Amino acid sequence: MSSSTIRLGLVGLGNAGQMHLRTLAEQPIPGATLTAVCDCAEQLDKVCLNGQPMVERYTSLVELLASGCCDAVIIATPHRFHPAMCSAALQAECHVFCEKPAGVRIDEVRAMNRAAAQSGKLFTMHFNRRLEPAYRQIKCLLDEQALGTLQRVNWSSTDWFRTERYYASADWRGTWAGEGGGVLLNQCIHILDLWRHFFGMPERVRAFCAFGKYHQIEVEDEVTAFFEHANGLTGVFIASTGESPGVSRLEITGDYGNCVLENRRLTRKRTSVSVREHCRNTSEAFLDPEHETFEMPIDGQADLSAGILRNFIEAIRGDAVLEQLLARFPGLCVIVVTGYPSLEDMRATFKLKVFDYVAKPFSLAQIRQVLAHAVETFGLGRALQNRLRDKLGHRIRLLRAERDWSLKDLAQAARLSVSQISSIERGANLPSMESLLAIAKAFDRKPSDILASIEF
Repeated sequence: MSSSTIRLGLVGLGNAGQMHLRTLAEQPIPGATLTAVCDCAEQLDKVCLNGQPMVERYTSLVELLASGCCDAVIIATPHRFHPAMCSAALQAECHVFCEKPAGVRIDEVRAMNRAAAQSGKLFTMHFNRRLEPAYRQIKCLLDEQALGTLQRVNWSSTDWFRTERYYASADWRGTWAGEGGGVLLNQCIHILDLWRHFFGMPERVRAFCAFGKYHQIEVEDEVTAFFEHANGLTGVFIASTGESPGVSRLEITGDYGNCVLENRRLTRKRTSVSVREHCRNTSEAFLDPEHETFEMPIDGQADLSAGILRNFIEAIRGDAVLEQLLARFPGLCVIVVTGYPSLEDMRATFKLKVFDYVAKPFSLAQIRQVLAHAVETFGLGRALQNRLRDKLGHRIRLLRAERDWSLKDLAQAARLSVSQISSIERGANLPSMESLLAIAKAFDRKPSDILASIEF
């Protein structure tokens, strides 16, 4: 953890580098300051550093790192340089924020990853789409299993239109040696990152790729892929840089309906019962299960590059992360373990009211003593979350008994599955806010009334 200002260096001043330069100028990040930029002399002459007169200029990464003027660097050079430059910065004891993709050759990327693991420094790639409010909303839906067992995904991502001028802007663009790939590696790598974030890695992939279909390039500019996951989920993924107007549409189908994201509108269709159970048990030949359709609110605007850079700086500093944790979870027991102890950092840590500050190396007996003291002081063995689950489940069971309802009756009234209601009543799971709202509505009550009645 560091309480001092993080000094940032920006390496590469092309399209991505200029974007970071604007971000740092227009949306300053608390606890960080730009101290150096690095590129060829011709590119440095074009750079405007208005409002940042103290920024040093370098034409060599080696010189920048040797100067000691940076605690962290942003690598925004062409793809093929990423592994070597990231490894050099990590070996110079700098934290590294690298533009996507990681590189062109997998052996070089693996060597870079090993260097990061051995450095003890923070190393991150610029995958910022996870911060999109719409995608964060979808991740919450999936984590809560609101769609039930997932069955199918259709994701069309063709709103990445590029002209011939774009590929002609640099000799490395659209080439295997310089770029390492096309729409999959450069543009839709963000969408593939989200696919893994939402659904995990597929077990099998079959794809049709068109190389130079719309542009005079070597690499792929159109892809249609079919994904198969170990849990039975299947998906179709379509990407292109040659369509206009393009489409950005994500459709996720599960056992309890679907959700569709298009043009920043998230629409949810929720069935009243499990589709599979309905299919097996209904006496009708063509009858769909009942469902309701509603639009889910998307909270806030995207804060992509600025947001991910802010996260990077906060992760380095540590104090901002601790402040957020302690503000969100009052009374949280925090033990800081660091391989880079200092008196300044220890003082800053204890000002935030953390429980203890442990410097490496430490003995097993020492850490056991710290943990035992924390358990005793905070009463961590009392399992408050388990008690909350038990009390809430018991209260819902009593409300159901008052109405002489079966599990199936409550499930139908709340439009949830019998297994969901059963797991909540048994105290196996806490209901999501969406589920608690549905249960409260079934009993003609407010969620706050149910929570207040358990006196927790």
